[in-house]
Amino acid sequence: MQGPLYIKASGDPFLTVPDLWALLRELRMRGVKNLGDVVIDRSVFGNVGINPDSFDGAGDRPYNASPDAAVVGLGASRIVLQPDARNRKWVAFIDPPVPGIRLEGEIEWTNNRCPGSPNISTRVRTEGRGR
Repeated sequence: MQGPLYIKASGDPFLTVPDLWALLRELRMRGVKNLGDVVIDRSVFGNVGINPDSFDGAGDRPYNASPDAAVVGLGASRIVLQPDARNRKWVAFIDPPVPGIRLEGEIEWTNNRCPGSPNISTRVRTEGRGR
């Protein structure tokens, strides 16, 4: 494909990662093999920014996110736990990645039979700007 691919985002809150994969598949079926720059026009809502904690103090909840024309998956991320049997540990990561967010802590590795869903909780801790 010559030149950039332009996408005009419309603010569909139900756009999902599988929808994005379907869009890429559609491009490929139409003969696009390689993409250069991708330009996303997010201007449909104008310049909007809110304090996500101002509504109910739960700024980490997806329903408190600022409007964004290019939101995907309601703007939520998930914590994925992947087994690393060789090193006898679990590797946790955030999908999709969020700049400035990191995971700390460990989940115990065992060779025992799994008794069911693990009891895992999260706690959001703010450490100040740029950390």
